[in-house]
Amino acid sequence: MSRDGRDATGRGRFASNGFGEHSPGKYNTVACLVAEVLLTFMFLFISLGSTDHRAPTKFALIAIRFGLLLIHLIGIPVTNLSLVPARSTGRAAAKQFPLTPGKG
Repeated sequence: MSRDGRDATGRGRFASNGFGEHSPGKYNTVACLVAEVLLTFMFLFISLGSTDHRAPTKFALIAIRFGLLLIHLIGIPVTNLSLVPARSTGRAAAKQFPLTPGKG
């Protein structure tokens, strides 16, 4: 680990979302996009369904937390899933198109 927090490969300590070589499982762009969209949809579906006025409210927190756990267990090996599209897109774009030459 160097002084600026990068390891021998030049990557930083913090996980960042990505595809291709920046994906933990080396998944391509389409696979990562499909995974992010589907898993984000599933999280919204679970959240909205468990907080609906017809659903038992005492179990909403359990459903949301368990759903979030499962979604992260599925998504982290694909793209280091964040479930926040702005954060995912921003980190991936910064990694692919650095503003400063030689840094990323």
